[in-house]
Amino acid sequence: MRVYHSDITVEEFIARHAKPYDPATDNYFREPFAQDTKVGKNSAIYNAHSFHTKVPPEGIVPYILHYTEPGDLILDPFAGSGMTGVAALMTGRRAILNDLSPAACHIAHNYCTLCDIEALKREFARIVAELQEEFDWLYGTTHDDGTPATIQYTIWSDVFRCCRCGERLVLWDVAVDQESGKVAEQFNCPHCGFHGAKTKHKRVDAVPVVTNYEYIDSKTGKKRRAEHCTTPVELAKILQIEAKEIPSWYPTDPFGPDREMWRGGHRDAGVTRVCDFYTKRNLWALAALWAKINKSLHPVRSMLKFIFTALSTECSKRARVGIGYYFKGGGGPFLSSLSGTLYIPSLSVEKRVSFAFTNRTILL
Repeated sequence: MRVYHSDITVEEFIARHAKPYDPATDNYFREPFAQDTKVGKNSAIYNAHSFHTKVPPEGIVPYILHYTEPGDLILDPFAGSGMTGVAALMTGRRAILNDLSPAACHIAHNYCTLCDIEALKREFARIVAELQEEFDWLYGTTHDDGTPATIQYTIWSDVFRCCRCGERLVLWDVAVDQESGKVAEQFNCPHCGFHGAKTKHKRVDAVPVVTNYEYIDSKTGKKRRAEHCTTPVELAKILQIEAKEIPSWYPTDPFGPDREMWRGGHRDAGVTRVCDFYTKRNLWALAALWAKINKSLHPVRSMLKFIFTALSTECSKRARVGIGYYFKGGGGPFLSSLSGTLYIPSLSVEKRVSFAFTNRTILL
């Protein structure tokens, strides 16, 4: 049992908020709840943090209203992400949540704890300011006219070796329609003309192909977004990052055939450790951000960790280019998504960490 409020025990919490059971006077009775419940999964609360098997709290509310009274105490011994606790708070009830998973306890605790959002944003801004020089080095680039710019995201493409001629095939170049954004299931090798699916070829690498960035327009002084094919200078920066040691701690736990979720695709993508789910650049930025959050003495530190763990997946190689993307100098829509598995797509999106973190705080 994990108790987050160290100033009060579970026994004291129950004594304070629960009604003692008296078999002589208790006349509790409810008919079975037999109504259809239909809710969406696009609310800000639901999307604040991912968790497997999560149920929207709005789908739990009707059951709580039917089976309990305002002020009642609810027990969820298998709490998961804590959605029962959120539903209880939404309906004027209190709840005791329990789960064996440390990750679940972390998520449920923060879902059910009040937070000063403005204080959270100020503390995050302070941390980012301290890391600005490091982030500028990691994500700095230039507009086509030489104006300094900041990378917002980079699209990476798998590279295959043709099964017939052995030449390298960059999937982005041979399979993606640059106008519609559709990815062909089968394509031609431009070297030998072999026609087939990517599964016919051997994956050998992944390379950055498109850089989306933000810059200040010298004429208007306004921020602008644009994109271009990843430049030789940007490629050189990635190689420079790859050659250096990350100065902050990051997880290196092994991820191999003995793990339940391991697949051959992980082996082919070079994923043998937890950290391999990230590009070196994003791993560096996440490690630096985690170190600063851990050193924070502000009361919002727990919520900063909550947002960090929420975006750590969003900033991994699992983020993929969604249907509807098209390459027209940054004018086209950009849609990315995450599957519910540890799948690494052939076309992935490397989001700038501070950009993703800022967007996450806006949703709160």
